[in-house]
Amino acid sequence: MSKTASGLPYNDYKPVERGDYGVRVARNGFDAETSGDSNLLFNSGWRIIQIVKVISEDNKVVAVDETQNIPAGWVYVDEQNEGLGDWNCAVDEKWLYLPGITYTYMDTTDYEYHLLRKQYKIYHGLGYVPLFFKSKYVSDRPGYYLLTNVDIREDADYPYTSKASYYDGNTKNYGIKSISRTRKRMPEAGETRGCGLNTSIQSKLVMAVKTEKSMTSDLLNEQPGTNPTCAWAVPRDNNSQTTTNITDYEPFGFYAGSGSGSGKFMEYPTGQVGGTVSGRYQFIDQAGAAFERAKMSMVILRTPMVAPDLEEFTIS
Repeated sequence: MSKTASGLPYNDYKPVERGDYGVRVARNGFDAETSGDSNLLFNSGWRIIQIVKVISEDNKVVAVDETQNIPAGWVYVDEQNEGLGDWNCAVDEKWLYLPGITYTYMDTTDYEYHLLRKQYKIYHGLGYVPLFFKSKYVSDRPGYYLLTNVDIREDADYPYTSKASYYDGNTKNYGIKSISRTRKRMPEAGETRGCGLNTSIQSKLVMAVKTEKSMTSDLLNEQPGTNPTCAWAVPRDNNSQTTTNITDYEPFGFYAGSGSGSGKFMEYPTGQVGGTVSGRYQFIDQAGAAFERAKMSMVILRTPMVAPDLEEFTIS
């Protein structure tokens, strides 16, 4: 079992070996061959977030519709989004499922109430369960879903522990750029749109993927009588530049909707929990016993190694 320096247990450590080949681009004034991570603008060996597919709500099809044949005498009462509403999307190896709606109807013959469910889904066909984002939270164009290269069902730990480098500097006149398929000319210095790859743009790194499959026995038994939890703590080593600030990381949580093992993983807001588990992120049921013995996954992203260029302003 692995533990942090503070002794707090977390899921078993599943390190992914870093290759000794690839492409590196260093900050101006640093040697790309010998420079540490915090002085690299780009390293092809890093596991960065990549958008591999964009799907639109316009392509949705019916997944479940119990409202198609309403019996005579039933009248509509109200409707309600399932669970956490907009958060409650789900994903599996082939489909993205939009939040379902539960409709309430009353049978006027005996005044009994009946609940009917309707839900849509969108095909992605990636063959794995991807970390995804809603476009309305990352752009000004709602109605799309951005699917990434991260499989939320494969445990992994990446050794990117160097503290991020924040600096004022010009990165626009060197590095690597590639053109996108829809663009006829190479972008000018400073341009970002239309690039397939632009090493002056920093991306968040995948720090870890934790699932219930790697939970330690100590973690499950830490608080007898409570629900299982998937947890991750900041790794620490002898490198003086190692970051131990949990705010440098961002967690995303998923759980198997009803714990039935259906394979559909519902998105759920995850964050830092204080108290007895201070110093680590954990995925925990905050509303009762809904996640008891459910499958769950948590993805940890970290800040880029080098911050974007800074611009100073004097406020008088």
